[in-house]
Formats: sequence, C-alpha cells, structure tokens
Amino acid sequence: MTAEAVLSIWDRAIPGGGGLPPEAAREFLRMQFAEGDRTRAAELSARASAGTLTDDQRAELEAFTHAAALLAVLHSEARLALRVAGGGGHGVPAA
Repeated sequence: MTAEAVLSIWDRAIPGGGGLPPEAAREFLRMQFAEGDRTRAAELSARASAGTLTDDQRAELEAFTHAAALLAVLHSEARLALRVAGGGGHGVPAA
C-alpha cells in the first residue's frame, strides 16, 4: 500500500471540516517526534542523499516518512478545527 493510500484512509477517519473537538486538536498539535527520532531520520536522509543506505535503512527511512506524513495530516486537521472553533490554529494553543 502506498503512503498516499494510507494518508487517504486516515484523512477519511479524521473528522474533516473542523469537526475535531478543540481539546483533541490541541493534543494533536502537541504531538512531535522525539529528538532521537528526528536525529535518526536526518542521518538516514543524509545516507540516502549519499546513496549509501542499506535495504533495512531504506525501510526505516520510509517508515519515518510515512509517520511524518501522518503527523502532518493530524496537525493540518487540528489547525483547521481550531480555526473553525475560533481558537486560532497557529502553533499550539495554551492548555
């Protein structure tokens, strides 16, 4: 299954049009990758650019790419929900 297909499924699963409750939207916007994961993804990306990835590393980088795409969708839906609810949607609103 392609990344686009997975994202399409998630996009349908998440209430669109700002229907996400503001509390959930704020929690989604707080979600970030751990520093170690960001560092590892950057290392793998550098190896990919250099053409030195092993098959296992390529699979790991693809997993990071899919996870980042999902997080981007969640953040986008959360910002939309907060804009619709009048909560701005820029950055992470105060709890």
